[in-house]
Amino acid sequence: MFMSSGLFLLKNLSFFIAYRLVDSGYDVWLGNARGNLYSRNHTTLSPEEPEFWKFSWHEMGIYDLPATIDYILNTTGQSRLFYVGHSMGGTMLHVLLSVKPEYNAKMRLVIGLAPGVFYNHFSSLPTISGIRSWPVLKELLRATERYELLPYSEPTIALLYYLCSNSTVQMAACEMLVEETFGKTDGLNKSEIPLLAAMALGGNSAFTTDHFVQLIKSGKFQQFDFGPEENQQRYRSSTPPEYNLKMVTAPVAIHYGQTDKLVSDQDSINLSKVLPNVAEVRRVPSEFFNHLDFISHKRVNQLLYDHVVKSMELY
Repeated sequence: MFMSSGLFLLKNLSFFIAYRLVDSGYDVWLGNARGNLYSRNHTTLSPEEPEFWKFSWHEMGIYDLPATIDYILNTTGQSRLFYVGHSMGGTMLHVLLSVKPEYNAKMRLVIGLAPGVFYNHFSSLPTISGIRSWPVLKELLRATERYELLPYSEPTIALLYYLCSNSTVQMAACEMLVEETFGKTDGLNKSEIPLLAAMALGGNSAFTTDHFVQLIKSGKFQQFDFGPEENQQRYRSSTPPEYNLKMVTAPVAIHYGQTDKLVSDQDSINLSKVLPNVAEVRRVPSEFFNHLDFISHKRVNQLLYDHVVKSMELY
């Protein structure tokens, strides 16, 4: 949600899937969510203008992903591609395939790593606290017309790096925060916590956060709620419509962690029961594997990516 493609390229972390696929002969294209530090350009608007930030993962799904996919296919001359999406990467992909079902034919296989679609068993306590205080922060953002959240900032990153590496006590506090936010893990390399903290801030829009808060509170995978009056104008209904997941006909492989506090194992399984063409639903074979472990677990290759690369060979 707030990170960037930079995490896919940190060799001193365990996330080797990009390099593994290149070595296997694949072209690898790394996407960046609208609004992060690599995606702040616009033909007419500046990031300093409020209008620039008025988007959520809905716009990422219906505009940015199809533009990216078409660019890749046109450049490579291929007709289909593999899509690997972690967390919000899965959210926006399910938006695209629901709203523009013609893109299902452009997918060889969708690989969802804890895809953020259902949040009915959400248990991340720091995030729950943030959701409770969100209405107040939302009004403050609206009053100031500052809609960029957690932007990339070298001083902030330096502070985070310092706080998570300066002493044993501070590192332990950061480790506890990671587990309370993302879930228990047996694969966290403590020495990598400062690096993860430093890479955690890529920036995003307040409307993206607002859409996730809406999803969590409503329990429904639906379009953005603008309020009854504007909803009526946009959707001809006082409530936003749900995305029709039955339209996601591309083969989908879902991988989930047993101790993920953000996208729970049960929510991943429930998603698999809704989708019409599930290729695989797989629990990562570790007793403690959380939401961040898809990026940072020290044995992620053996537990997950060896299997992912082999499964891609079947398509």
